[in-house]
Amino acid sequence: SSSTPTPSCNRDAWRRWSPDWSESRRPASSAPASSSPPAPSSAAAGAARSFPFVGHVSGTNVRVRSGPDTNYYPVAKLTAGDEVTVYSEEYGWMSIAPPKGSYSLIDRSFVDKAADGAGIVNAEDVWVRAGSDMDNNRYAKQIKLGKGASVKIIGETEDNSAYKIEPPDGARVWVSSQFIKTAN
Repeated sequence: SSSTPTPSCNRDAWRRWSPDWSESRRPASSAPASSSPPAPSSAAAGAARSFPFVGHVSGTNVRVRSGPDTNYYPVAKLTAGDEVTVYSEEYGWMSIAPPKGSYSLIDRSFVDKAADGAGIVNAEDVWVRAGSDMDNNRYAKQIKLGKGASVKIIGETEDNSAYKIEPPDGARVWVSSQFIKTAN
């Protein structure tokens, strides 16, 4: 069935790069293989960690990704010595707080924008996705926000389908565990 889009709602554009904002699906061409998960990293297997903890990046031009696998799109780069807060580890990938300069995306039809750049979510269970200036993909979900949640709008996507927002509390991005060393 087809529907006529309303001029004030750009949900069709949002769905072009995210087939269903309310379900946790990614485009099939971008999905990591779903056979068996890789074995946990030796760091994870060797010692139990207490999360969150502060770590330091040990490589140069380390890609921060939108999810825990190289099949997820890159969102930023870090370099040796950069400090990160690590919240979890799974299968050789650490979830971290988005680094400075990162942004998230939210469908603009689900945000009421105020004059001061603030925004208020106007629906329940709205997904926030990882934004990237390094890649055009936008499928990686970070966190759901409820009606009434405040967001800080810092820009818009080129197609005007989404707002670029400061990553909300609870948003995470990922770095390979091999590039994170525990701070001493």
